[in-house]
Amino acid sequence: MRKLRTEAGLTQSALAHRLGVHPSYVSRLEQGEGNPRWGTAKRVAVELEVTIAELAAAAEGFEKPGR
Repeated sequence: MRKLRTEAGLTQSALAHRLGVHPSYVSRLEQGEGNPRWGTAKRVAVELEVTIAELAAAAEGFEKPGR
């Protein structure tokens, strides 16, 4: 997600503001430490100007071992 966010030209704070969440939540998502609700994932995709499938593919590449 970090790559998609930076490609969109957004900081964690800017994305968090657009999503109505705390910047630490965006940080946790980028580190693979959280699972957003479906609605949040859709909003992230919209803000990053990608499809939900592209967002999911980016997340699959970041799965932590043992999950």
